[in-house]
Amino acid sequence: MGYTVLFFLHEVALPNVLFDDVAIQWAIVLVGLFFGFIAYGMVGDQRFFNALHFLKNASPRSKTEDIKNQFENLLSFTYSSYFLPDTGKQYRILGVLLYADYLLSIGDETPKALNIYVQAFLQSPRDSRFRKPLLAILNQGRELTQEEMDLLLIMVQQEEIHDPTLTHYLASLFLKAGQWSGKVESLFLSALENQSEFSDDIIQ
Repeated sequence: MGYTVLFFLHEVALPNVLFDDVAIQWAIVLVGLFFGFIAYGMVGDQRFFNALHFLKNASPRSKTEDIKNQFENLLSFTYSSYFLPDTGKQYRILGVLLYADYLLSIGDETPKALNIYVQAFLQSPRDSRFRKPLLAILNQGRELTQEEMDLLLIMVQQEEIHDPTLTHYLASLFLKAGQWSGKVESLFLSALENQSEFSDDIIQ
């Protein structure tokens, strides 16, 4: 728009008048940058934090599916062009942690909730509130997928395990899966120290 005005002044309104319009061109560039990046980003920030504030204070009587859909929309929004990649990632972490807290509050143990708990756990691996629901979901008596076994490996690597019951449970899973890599060595050593009933199998 600004350059259209300059063209009109040069070629139509004042074709025979010479003047230095460098300052005007720079002003147009700066205004374009402001509205194209800064102001646009500010609008995105405002929309994100308004939604985050609403979800933080969502009524307990709200339909859980509606709230979960709004969380999903919020996480998708962080990938939009409103945000630079690093900013979008930071906001996504905030959204994931709040979403995981909400799922914990309603006792959700669905596969989709597992995915959110995993993301939240990876952002805060020493926070036991995300470890417990993960273990509860994984300990439902079904065959674990390779991805879920990898998750357990991450849990072992990210935090020190002091709970004998947890150590026993994880050791039994890895023994059953036949995973003897160095990644789980500390877990098996801990199981031996706690005199797990699987000690003989570990030694063999």
